[in-house]
Amino acid sequence: GDLITDGDWHNPELRCLGLLLDGQTVTEQDEDGNPISNDQLFWIMNSYWEEVPFTLPGLGTWEVLVDTAAGQVRPDTEPLPGGEPLSVAPRSSVLLRVHP
Repeated sequence: GDLITDGDWHNPELRCLGLLLDGQTVTEQDEDGNPISNDQLFWIMNSYWEEVPFTLPGLGTWEVLVDTAAGQVRPDTEPLPGGEPLSVAPRSSVLLRVHP
């Protein structure tokens, strides 16, 4: 669970990436002047041939929306606590959302 450095972007051995999309930090307003906010998503992509552990951001409890290894959208899984590791299957992707 470390931030990517400039050196990481040029590392040919780096085969996984986690991307936090924080809809809570949007500073725009809608046409009525109301603040726009949206979900907090974490997208993990693992192109490695082995399972890779990712530490979930400590923003709350996470729910799995898509797990390509399971071949499911909205798989029947329990919410996952933030700050804990999640093992991502080889050559797969997982999309999570902060559990409302």
